[in-house]
Formats: sequence, C-alpha cells, structure tokens
Amino acid sequence: METTSFPTIHVAYCDDHDLIREGVSDIIYKRSLMMPVDTIVVDIQARDGVELIEKLSAAARLPDVCMVDINMPRMNGFDTIREIRSRWPQMGVLVFTIFDLEQYVIRMIMSGANGYLVKNSGAEQLVEAIVAIHKTGMYYPDLATKHFYERIRSGQVPEPEISATERQFLSHLAAGMRYDMVAQKMGISMLELEQLRDELSTRLRVNSRAGLVLFAVQTGIVPLEIDTSGLAVQ
Repeated sequence: METTSFPTIHVAYCDDHDLIREGVSDIIYKRSLMMPVDTIVVDIQARDGVELIEKLSAAARLPDVCMVDINMPRMNGFDTIREIRSRWPQMGVLVFTIFDLEQYVIRMIMSGANGYLVKNSGAEQLVEAIVAIHKTGMYYPDLATKHFYERIRSGQVPEPEISATERQFLSHLAAGMRYDMVAQKMGISMLELEQLRDELSTRLRVNSRAGLVLFAVQTGIVPLEIDTSGLAVQ
C-alpha cells in the first residue's frame, strides 16, 4: 500500500500560558499526522510578542505561519502582528484567541492578520486554519458566504463597483466607528445608513460588518494603516 508524503509547515506559537502553548503545539503536530494535510511542526514558542520577535530575528529558518494570542504582557497581539508585517510581510499570521467579539475581528483584519480562530475550536479546525493560511493566505470562514470566501481565496475578486458614499461608509467601519457614529459623520439618518449597509452587504454577498471590512481590505478600498485604537462595537 502506497503512502503519501506531505511537506512540513513550520509554525511559531506565541501565548503567555506555558501549559496551553505546549499542549496545543503537541496537539497540532499529532492531529496533522492523522489528516491528509501537510505535517505541522511548532519550531518556535514564545510567551509574548517581544520574545517572539527576538526569536524570529535570530531564527535560522523563519516559520511559514505565526500563531498569536491577543492578550499578552509587554507586547499584545495587535502590536505583534504589526511588527511581523513590517519585518516579514509575507509571513502568515493566525490569531488564536478566546475573544470572539466583532470589534476584535475587525482590529485583527486591520492589523494585517491572515485569519483568526477562537480557542474553543477543535484540533482539526486549527490544523485546517494553519494549512489554509499557508496555502491560500487567508482563513476567515465565518465572515462571509461560501461564494464570497471562495472568490477572495482564489484571488478572483473583481474590481468592485463601489460609490464614493459606500467607500466612505467602509472606511468608517474599518476605523471601528459604531453605526450611529457613522450615520452622524456621514450626515444621514440611521434608516438611510441601514439601507446602505444592507444593499452593500447583499451586493457583495457578505453577512457581517467584519466581512465588509475584510472585503474592503482585500480589494484595496481601505488601507491597513487606518488607526483602530478607538475601536468600539455597536
């Protein structure tokens, strides 16, 4: 019986809880061996962003994907991602966190993360996320319909027909404004804003505010440099 040999995906994992970090690293490796995917090996472990950047700088071989928690001492996940993006822009980044709030998802996107997954996910889904980021550069399965996600992932997103008003709306969403703040900024009523949001979501086949931001970033409508420090949720 023939066996298929898969290449290795090298991973760095940054989390300030030693037991979780070591346990997850072991689980990832063992589960990838049980699945028809590339073998995943965690070569670098770090307790926070500062240690991760130091280890990446000294590494003889850079990882293919970095797994990063959000809440860490010295350097949090968002700042860590920005530092990775500035030094190693081609490196994949997966945010692996307990936080599942939309404002965090938007901030992850705007910081330059390739994907995110909550820690109550199964081991198989974590392996799938790492493989997806390594192969396609993105893992945001909950932000859009399957059709939209497949178009983004395949790199076949057409140049969208987005009006100036819609671009302004997307920019405000990416900056983390609440819907009532966006309506006030744009000088329109909440009803008009909701109609604008719903029409745009339907046309783009996107099912959430974070999905709209992801679309805007992927298509270049909104740059990653937008300040999201004041991010709030409705």
